[in-house]
Amino acid sequence: MKIPNDVLSIFEAETDGLDFGEITLTVHLRDGNPRYTIGRERSIFSPTLTKGVADSYTTTNYRDHLDGMRNRGENK
Repeated sequence: MKIPNDVLSIFEAETDGLDFGEITLTVHLRDGNPRYTIGRERSIFSPTLTKGVADSYTTTNYRDHLDGMRNRGENK
């Protein structure tokens, strides 16, 4: 199956302005006839979560939290 150029153009246009995230192209088939859906997801990173100054579940502290759980036998 060849994806139509207009669908590919729309898919590529979804990348404009997206620094972090994902764009998905899904092909749905029904009786051999395709239907296309394009999804766009934007990731947003909070400065407090990436610097590790918020609660114990921040991005930088999460690994330490898991290690602590492993040491207590809570996460095997």
